[in-house]
Amino acid sequence: MRPFLALERNLCLVEVIYGDADDLRRQEAESGLIDHLGSCGISLKSVDLNASGCYIIVHGSDLERLKAAVRLYNVAIRVRDECGRLSLRRRGQWATFPSLTSILSAFHRRSIRVMYLFAGSAQIDVLVADQQIPSAMRILHGL
Repeated sequence: MRPFLALERNLCLVEVIYGDADDLRRQEAESGLIDHLGSCGISLKSVDLNASGCYIIVHGSDLERLKAAVRLYNVAIRVRDECGRLSLRRRGQWATFPSLTSILSAFHRRSIRVMYLFAGSAQIDVLVADQQIPSAMRILHGL
């Protein structure tokens, strides 16, 4: 059984950049920031916290409020706006995903830049620029 392909448009990938903070201080700051964004009514589509940093996906309509909210923190942000998230989701326990290697290779051959990728046991999410969505969808349908 083939996986289900979903599309969400008008998303922004926000990378939160901290200065020289040790891991525990950064973790505390990230927790405070995430809590503050929620209290500001900003809908977080995805949050990825890891040793490399903090990555947040928000809807484009929340971007200006997010920018205003992070001004209270001693952080910089890098924004990639006008993105779309393609999500492959299992339709049943027997649904199989294409390999990550085949997805990335096919995207590379078509010069599609992957801005963010999440792969779990039940879902694969790929964030690409809006103008590359049609090509990326054709690739994922064909794999």
